[in-house]
Amino acid sequence: MEISISEAIRLRISTMMKEQKISENELATRSGVTTSTLNSFMNNNKSSCTMNTLAKVCCGLGISVAEFFSHPYFKMKVVGNSLISED
Repeated sequence: MEISISEAIRLRISTMMKEQKISENELATRSGVTTSTLNSFMNNNKSSCTMNTLAKVCCGLGISVAEFFSHPYFKMKVVGNSLISED
């Protein structure tokens, strides 16, 4: 399995939003990130987000950055801008 780092971040945010039953607008409000910034990243119009933005999003999700990156997606091998399963 190969996935871009940005896509892994999008999937992780999306999954957590579904688990918490919140919209992008609600997450933006909770995070203090503009709706347009979050929407642009989540809809792949913007290829990456800064660590500062991600830290705010994590705060809005009620988790630490360490918790965010504890997901199995981020335990894969990094090759360039991709994460590759070592299976």
